[in-house]
Amino acid sequence: MDARLKGVSKESLRNEILTDKNASKAEIQEGLRDIDRAYNSNFKDKGL
Repeated sequence: MDARLKGVSKESLRNEILTDKNASKAEIQEGLRDIDRAYNSNFKDKGL
C-alpha cells in the first residue's frame, strides 16, 4: 500500500472525495476507484 495511505481508513478517504465541492463527477469516480485499488492490492499483498 502507498505509504501515504498508511493509518488512514478507506471510509475516511471516500468521504473526503465525496465531499470535495470542486471535483467533477469523473474525478470523484476515478478517486473512488483509486482508493479501492489501493486497499485491495494491500490486502492481496498481505494475504488477507
